[in-house]
Amino acid sequence: MRSRSDLLRRICLFRFTAETLIDKKCRRISGAVLCFVSVLFLTLFCCQLKASAQGTADPAAVAAYAFSAGKNVLTVSSDGTPGCFVTISEAVMAASDGDIIVILPGEYEESLDLRGRDLTLWGTDSSSCIIKFDTSRYTTPVLNISSGSFINLTVYGYRGETRAFNGYLSDSVISPDNMDDYYTGYAVHIDDDSEYGRSVAFIDCNIISENNNCLGIGLRDRFSASFDGCAFISTGHAGILYVHDPDNVLFAGQDMHLYFRNNIWKSFGGAYAVYTKSMYYGNRTELTFQNVAAYCYAVDSEFFYAPLNVYNGPDVRVASQVPGFYVYPVYPYACGDSANALKSLRSDPSCVVPGIYYIGTGEQGSGIPFTAAPFYVTNPYDIPGAGWIGSATFYLSGDSCGNTLWEMNR
Repeated sequence: MRSRSDLLRRICLFRFTAETLIDKKCRRISGAVLCFVSVLFLTLFCCQLKASAQGTADPAAVAAYAFSAGKNVLTVSSDGTPGCFVTISEAVMAASDGDIIVILPGEYEESLDLRGRDLTLWGTDSSSCIIKFDTSRYTTPVLNISSGSFINLTVYGYRGETRAFNGYLSDSVISPDNMDDYYTGYAVHIDDDSEYGRSVAFIDCNIISENNNCLGIGLRDRFSASFDGCAFISTGHAGILYVHDPDNVLFAGQDMHLYFRNNIWKSFGGAYAVYTKSMYYGNRTELTFQNVAAYCYAVDSEFFYAPLNVYNGPDVRVASQVPGFYVYPVYPYACGDSANALKSLRSDPSCVVPGIYYIGTGEQGSGIPFTAAPFYVTNPYDIPGAGWIGSATFYLSGDSCGNTLWEMNR
């Protein structure tokens, strides 16, 4: 029995021949033709392909879906297989809205700007289909999107350049022209007016960031984003999610939704797992968390903690004293090197248990951190709001349940 990737490469070769006969200048094939090609190869090689595990794509299912939905399919292979695009960017340029881009195993060094596009990026295996880029600068996220679907992929923003972080504690005037001087990039960035009335879906994806938050979202009205079966891993100075509501009245509203279902969140070093920023009191965003397991470790540097935090839950200093709340223990590290402690935790998953933890230096008197709350909440005028965890515009849905952090449960 041939592997899925081998089958798709054979499909690419057959497709290359067919496309050459149809149009030598055309590098795109209709969903109907690709479906026929897929069925042909399945018959010839007696290969019954099934999704054997979560995060594995069935090429036949992709082709069948494309055929039934009237969509086109483009295939990307990093090894130069005839009939396939070598880069995802090339496939994106050739694609039309609604098309499916099938990504074969490989590492794709690309920063993709898909704002205003509505495409499906479908990897054959989430652990081996990797889109990565150096996100040391704010303007180079791995994915910059406003709609579309992303399935069975690893999105990896790595740190290729060591830079001082100035961030939100800076007194300088920060504008779109100097963002790179103050912020690093997200792995996935969603913040564009073309979001209005659209949706984003991530299914069985790994989203990893060594710089800013894994996910940065600036909302627009009538927009929704869902993350199902995804793993988020942050090893930089920030956490998992940064989200703000619209600051432009043209895109303000009360029909914005974020869904996180069956997720694993791991943050090593960031002060906060989630940062919510409310900008206009007329907005409303509904958040749904279901079965989110959060493993978050904060460090002892006060530099990353914000004094203006209207979060109204407990932090690590008082959580153990509140009946019914999860205990957020303090973990002093004997050798006085929190970086090594975080490295050890990342390399040995058996040590990691759900919760919010503080990595102290192990020195006398250092057991109490500046603060180690799981959330950072800012509102206009820094006044606590009536929404979720003290926010002014974010609200928890009634379907939120099964999460390891009590604040995420209704």
